[in-house]
Amino acid sequence: MKVRKSWTPEEVKKRKEILVGDVGQTGDDASATFVKMLPDKDCRCALYDATYEAMRPRRAGGPGSSPGP
Repeated sequence: MKVRKSWTPEEVKKRKEILVGDVGQTGDDASATFVKMLPDKDCRCALYDATYEAMRPRRAGGPGSSPGP
């Protein structure tokens, strides 16, 4: 059984929080940057919430507006 040294509350907070500002809003691959920030030799888990914008425009219309046979 491994026994770990207890961390101070400041160390716990420092190790457990990665904020949006830490990763950044822009960049080529935000998820890869985020994974690199996680500890290498410790238990790792994360809640990652991402949003994106579609590059193609929305199409208006529906079944009633399509041409008939």
